[in-house]
Amino acid sequence: MIVFRAGWLAKNLHSAFDYIFNSMLKDEKCGKGLADWDEEDGLKHEGGYSPNFYAIATEVEKAEMFVDMLFFRQQKHVSKEVCRILFASLLRFYEDFENVLENEPTGKFEHNVHPLTAEITKSMQDVNVSEELFKIWQEEIKKDFVSKNYLALPMSEIPQDIRVDVRTPLLCLRKVEQSSSASYSTNAETQTEVCHLREEVKMLMNTVSNLVDVVK
Repeated sequence: MIVFRAGWLAKNLHSAFDYIFNSMLKDEKCGKGLADWDEEDGLKHEGGYSPNFYAIATEVEKAEMFVDMLFFRQQKHVSKEVCRILFASLLRFYEDFENVLENEPTGKFEHNVHPLTAEITKSMQDVNVSEELFKIWQEEIKKDFVSKNYLALPMSEIPQDIRVDVRTPLLCLRKVEQSSSASYSTNAETQTEVCHLREEVKMLMNTVSNLVDVVK
């Protein structure tokens, strides 16, 4: 009983140590797990990269001004880098958001009266961002996002111009490789056990032979 209680105390100590002295790697794994980025190849998670503001290549200075205008209240409390991440995420999902508003059953957002779209429209006017430029930013963010998270995305998120999905064969090959390695290890252990068994049988036969000689 003392041994078990000591084991519990040791486990609690390790848990406390992990909470206090955490690592960036553990934080990343935890975040990817919470975000359902759970596709693994046995070594690491695939995907899990957030939309990246720095993927914008068209009129970057105007994009920076747009972030300042859209998040001018929030920048009093958070860094601009956080606002860049929020803006990239907004661009990544803005088309989906618009589709949700269009399909709202009561039609109350038919004339662009949603608070978010109103803020975006106002910021676009203040910074002189056209609808075309806003669409270009969305496409640049999406393209970068897909290129970094391709292995973990569902087929519905993959662009239509991609004809062949090579992810499944790759995953199968990885699993075959892992199975082969495991089989090789098991086979080696089995051969070792067979050799030991042969030695034991040989010793047993010698013992039996000696007993027969004694009986005679």
